[in-house]
Amino acid sequence: MSKARSIHSKQARLEADGETHRRDCECARCDAGFSPSEREREVAGRRVAGKQGRRAAERASERRKETARLKQLELALFFQQTNARADAEVQRLRALRVQAASDRRMDEFLRLRKDGLSVELALAEVDRRFPAAGPSGADNDNGQAAAERTNA
Repeated sequence: MSKARSIHSKQARLEADGETHRRDCECARCDAGFSPSEREREVAGRRVAGKQGRRAAERASERRKETARLKQLELALFFQQTNARADAEVQRLRALRVQAASDRRMDEFLRLRKDGLSVELALAEVDRRFPAAGPSGADNDNGQAAAERTNA
């Protein structure tokens, strides 16, 4: 079957807006004298410029929203990393506190300080009672000597 023929012999030539017929349009409508006036062309040009401006504003708005969203994600990631570091530090300090609480040398030092001895005298007394044979301080493992740890 053949395609139905248009009653218009020539296609309309349109301006960039896609609606307004160009000045050199030779379609049946324009040949009949229904071509747009200069005022109509001006209004159509402003309408197209307005549409383009709105589309540009929408694109700019979307870019700003995306930038703000990325900044929020970056900020959330920063807070997550900071919280993870703080949690790790808290866990480390808790482990040190447990280790210090189980250290007999530290317990003795704190007891002597409560009894009123100065720091220097309390340290000297702790060193006298628990000689530093092997590991000391936080690595003291409850103040036990190496031989005692292997027997326990």
